[in-house]
Amino acid sequence: MMKNPDKSNKVGKWLNVATMATMIPVSTAVGFVMGYFLDKLFKTEPYLVVIFTIFGIIAGFKNIIEFIVKEEKRLDSNKKD
Repeated sequence: MMKNPDKSNKVGKWLNVATMATMIPVSTAVGFVMGYFLDKLFKTEPYLVVIFTIFGIIAGFKNIIEFIVKEEKRLDSNKKD
């Protein structure tokens, strides 16, 4: 039985949107948690929380940019075929 290619394409698009929508919040949360525990460990509150949260935000934007570039390359290769 063949899958409906139109339906699987829609699912793939929604998964891409969901992936992009979670990149910044997840990376920010990871940075915050790492900074929080390192602050507790080294008793340097609130410096490491701020620094690692900023690193998390930057990492989220970097991941989104890389994801967009990869998707553009994939779409361009699909158009050529």
